[in-house]
Amino acid sequence: KKPVILLSNSSKKKDGSVKRMLKMGFSKDTFADLITSGDLVSEGLKPQQREGIFCDFQGRRMLVFGNGDEDDEYLSEIGTPSNSEDADFILARGTFSLLTASEQISAQNSRDMLDRFRTVMCEAKKNAGLK
Repeated sequence: KKPVILLSNSSKKKDGSVKRMLKMGFSKDTFADLITSGDLVSEGLKPQQREGIFCDFQGRRMLVFGNGDEDDEYLSEIGTPSNSEDADFILARGTFSLLTASEQISAQNSRDMLDRFRTVMCEAKKNAGLK
């Protein structure tokens, strides 16, 4: 019998994803493991482990487009939210929240959130010297 390993593009970590699978009616014995892109990125961005595709990521300050769920826990291992002018990189986990050094905004209105994302992206682009 071959083991079933689920691969998910969820920005969330394994534990939360397994809980959601069980809530949807999947039995724990129907799969051997679950790997999410959120886990892989979290592991890759830990400062002491940056190699491979993550080797060019410098610093721990990031502008975060969050999924609104588990954002603080997720960031605790990889860095701190920053304002667009100080960010070393942008971490895009979702479009439901924006975390900076000075604020955490959750989406009340998707249009307003997209406008806010656009504003901080333009600021980040300008601060990076891009046209």
